[in-house]
Amino acid sequence: MPGVRIGSDVIVAAGSVVTKSVPDGCVVGGNPARVIAMSRDLLARIQRDWPSSEDMVGETYRQRVDSIVDPRWKPYLSNPEDGANS
Repeated sequence: MPGVRIGSDVIVAAGSVVTKSVPDGCVVGGNPARVIAMSRDLLARIQRDWPSSEDMVGETYRQRVDSIVDPRWKPYLSNPEDGANS
């Protein structure tokens, strides 16, 4: 929007409509966009919770991905080897 300033170290969620200026270090989302978190807190959470390459176990790509996927989500994932489409 005209005249809106987005500060540094700001993350804007996809599809958000930013109608007001956003201060530094925020995560904003929605329509209209509003502050939903601080970027430093999001980064800390990602570093703490997101799996790294060392967390993956297996020889094939599928095995490595399966080793880090939360078991509750596995029923929703298709297996290309089974011919399932998603």
